[in-house]
Amino acid sequence: MENNQAIDRWEGGERQAGRAEGFDVKKTIADKLRSAAGKIRTKSSRSYDPNDTTSQYGQQAADLLEKGADYVGNFDSEKLKSDVQESVRKNPGRTLLIAGAVGLVLGTLIRRR
Repeated sequence: MENNQAIDRWEGGERQAGRAEGFDVKKTIADKLRSAAGKIRTKSSRSYDPNDTTSQYGQQAADLLEKGADYVGNFDSEKLKSDVQESVRKNPGRTLLIAGAVGLVLGTLIRRR
């Protein structure tokens, strides 16, 4: 019984450490995306000409990177997990069909190589 309690405590600690690492990874990715967006925005604003499509695309790319950084920073993996579990419980047949289709596609892709 003591061993089970120790295992439970250890697993709980691992889960907490994983959550902390996940937070650090999310923050790092979001920071890198924002940094890239800033660099693109700076370079595209140097030669900003309203008729220059390259600088317009640069601004759009920077906007998309910043939106991506916001999404990554606000992403909640626990909510996604619970949403997926709920969807699987409500529609097990559809879930099996999707899993089978994904398996067939992956199998086909792997065989080609």
